[in-house]
Amino acid sequence: MAKKKYTILVAAAVLLFAAAGIIITSALAEPVIRLEIAESSLELRPGDSVQLHAKGYTADGEEAAEEQTKNLPVRWRVHADDLYICTVDDSGILSALKPGVVNVQAYCEKEDLFSRPITVSIKED
Repeated sequence: MAKKKYTILVAAAVLLFAAAGIIITSALAEPVIRLEIAESSLELRPGDSVQLHAKGYTADGEEAAEEQTKNLPVRWRVHADDLYICTVDDSGILSALKPGVVNVQAYCEKEDLFSRPITVSIKED
């Protein structure tokens, strides 16, 4: 019985140290200083939908860990005058409505980060 309790205590200690390591590693990670949209441009047809993805980059130009970018409150925007051409919801799903060309941008106000816009072309068949 003592061996079983010892095994449980060791397993709990290992989990505790692993969790602490994850927290320390996250706290030591370089901050995201630049935001980019993974897709460089898109060509769609009316009725198409696509999931956009934001990538974060650190000061040394390296792509940030996916967890860091996921923790940023990233939002998406299309110029208000172009909302009849396409829309983008808060999760980054872009829906093409009518033919036209628009620029889409990702941003995180909390960290004052703004991506370069990408061009989305919506064309009839």
